[in-house]
Amino acid sequence: MGSSPACIVTFKDYYLRAINVGNSGFMIFRNSKCVYKSLIQQHGFNYPYQLGNCMTCDKPCSAIVTTVERLLPGDIIVLGTGGLLDNMFTEEIEDIFSKGTLEGVNTEQLASTIPHLALFNSMDKNVDSPFAQATRLAG
Repeated sequence: MGSSPACIVTFKDYYLRAINVGNSGFMIFRNSKCVYKSLIQQHGFNYPYQLGNCMTCDKPCSAIVTTVERLLPGDIIVLGTGGLLDNMFTEEIEDIFSKGTLEGVNTEQLASTIPHLALFNSMDKNVDSPFAQATRLAG
């Protein structure tokens, strides 16, 4: 028993195709700026859609299917779960990209830096994260 959000992405001929359920998702960055951010699905605050083998789980047919045309060489796609998206604003990721040149970018370093900052934000009680802002809005 259990449940989980899901985000599956494929690439072919500069097309991105994705299927997403819940609070996982992806963002496309071009020249250090976010040019696309997938939608998340929630039944209510802190109650994301989830796939699983249970009576209250959502079905695969509830997924959002997305096609993004014309990816360009050098575009960076970031996939993340709620652990990333709840703890980092898009602008923070743009900041990481803009601090250095993206030509010859070290993808291993980016793949480490982004989640480490999300983890740091999640533990810092003074960070006004996306989740903290959503909590206030939900009362």
